[in-house]
Amino acid sequence: MNRQMPQDHSSTHSSSLAVPCEYYMSSGSDTSESTYLFRPHENLEAQQVVDLEEKQECVYSQQEHQQQPHGTRFHKYIYPCLRLIFSFVLFMTCSALTRLVTMHVVVPSVDLSQTPLRDLILERLKPFPFAFKITESITVFMFILLVLLSLFNKTHRLSILSRTFLLNSILLLLRMFTMSFTILSIPNEMDIPKCAQLQHMTLKERLFGSQDHSNVEEGALSYTCGDYMFSGHTCAVVLMTWMVLQYSSLSAKTAQATLSSASSLRIWKGMNIAMVVFLWTCCFMAMFCVLWSKEHYTCDVVVAGLVTVLLCQVYHSHLNWWCFWSNKKPEDRRGEFPNSKSLLFFKIYESDMKHCANEFDLKPWTLVVQCFQKVKKVFIHVQRQFPNEK
Repeated sequence: MNRQMPQDHSSTHSSSLAVPCEYYMSSGSDTSESTYLFRPHENLEAQQVVDLEEKQECVYSQQEHQQQPHGTRFHKYIYPCLRLIFSFVLFMTCSALTRLVTMHVVVPSVDLSQTPLRDLILERLKPFPFAFKITESITVFMFILLVLLSLFNKTHRLSILSRTFLLNSILLLLRMFTMSFTILSIPNEMDIPKCAQLQHMTLKERLFGSQDHSNVEEGALSYTCGDYMFSGHTCAVVLMTWMVLQYSSLSAKTAQATLSSASSLRIWKGMNIAMVVFLWTCCFMAMFCVLWSKEHYTCDVVVAGLVTVLLCQVYHSHLNWWCFWSNKKPEDRRGEFPNSKSLLFFKIYESDMKHCANEFDLKPWTLVVQCFQKVKKVFIHVQRQFPNEK
């Protein structure tokens, strides 16, 4: 039974909004009837047409709210946590598998009698033992920035870490195949005794260490040889840098809408340029330190950087396509997505993503402050209940 639309005795805008949205929703009517009830006619005045259009939008919003699935809480809170756990387990599995292949296949296959390959950059560098530690420190610094960024990025949150672990797992699997097929000679002749020590050990001793450390050279257990094409440390630092820059950036339209004055907009642009320069400087410094330690050839570092950047670009371009494609109507989605197989992957892995623009908030900080205040109240309450006896 269709409910008649109430007549407006006043043509003001405030009176038209005084009736709640639920009043205009007919419980027994379908969408077509509701649409017909609030379709403006040509003989109405302009203000009445505006009022009727607003009431029609109100009906549409209520219908969309009723059609929302009951798993909204699941997609907002539980699904990102499950995705993060899956990505982390995948990363640890790929790391263990890469370690196993390195110690079981690559290390015994290294020819210790082969001289180092010609490398124009390594020939002009003297090995610096602590250079590799600098690379690892910069990688840890980038990862800390990424964790902090995942806390304050309102749009992506835990998805940042999930995608980082996922992309790193793909790089580890690709690296496992390339280093198994192409085994290069040791670039630093000073590391040949360490590799010889590893080759004389059993597989169990290479993986978990030897009980008798008297005949083992210091640093041999933490050393690997032959796994050069391509550099895993370079992949890690380039991946962290790219992800930090990707999820800390704001679009020009968002910045113009957020910042009130032209001077603040110029300050934001300057800080953005300074941050990009600083992060990429740290990244290139870490890549140079990999070469300075003579743990890899130049081609290993260059190929690792290019593969990592290309992988990040391809994944996030498909992610942007998915956000654009999922927001379209079902009848307009055919033939839009680049690849059907990647579409299936994003339907499963990124099903909760509806828009990709970065938005930030201080919700984690407010939660920490609220928890601190509650703990403080409990502590004060306990002090009042159990005062110190003199």
